[in-house]
Amino acid sequence: MSPLFKLNSRDFLNGLIVAVFASIVTYFYPLVSAEDFAFNQIDVAVLVKVVFGAVVGYLGKNFLTAENGKVGGVL
Repeated sequence: MSPLFKLNSRDFLNGLIVAVFASIVTYFYPLVSAEDFAFNQIDVAVLVKVVFGAVVGYLGKNFLTAENGKVGGVL
């Protein structure tokens, strides 16, 4: 784990992996569960925005979490 208010390369790699998987599941679940699903319904621009938001959220969480796993070093 990286120190409070710092990020290392592993944070970026883990963030990307988590964000991509979480975003794909979040984006595709409503599409696949619909009765009239078709691959031409996929909006890549929306998917990229969701992935970007997830990466920023994960990195923000890591940036604010100390080595002991507590947010802000306290909680």
